[in-house]
Amino acid sequence: MNRSYLTLISRIEKELSELDKILKKINRGWKKVEDTEDELYIDSVALNLHDYYACLERIFKLIASEIDESLPRGESWHEELPKQMETEIKNTRPPAFSP
Repeated sequence: MNRSYLTLISRIEKELSELDKILKKINRGWKKVEDTEDELYIDSVALNLHDYYACLERIFKLIASEIDESLPRGESWHEELPKQMETEIKNTRPPAFSP
């Protein structure tokens, strides 16, 4: 396996570890919402959901640039990137996620 793929794997593994930490925060925050009905915990959950998506987006950008060699550009890149990730690239990679 070439060095750039090993680097990519390491970077994705780091992001996946971060996703796990964020998900635990979301679950703790949501439990607090259920237990206390305090709206401040809803804000915490919302912020962590945003962080979760941002982390996924970083993974998708890594895959798009390093494997697909095609990172969406322009105003709608945020919409195009998930579409690209859910699409199989023949002889290159399977979908990064399923709808």
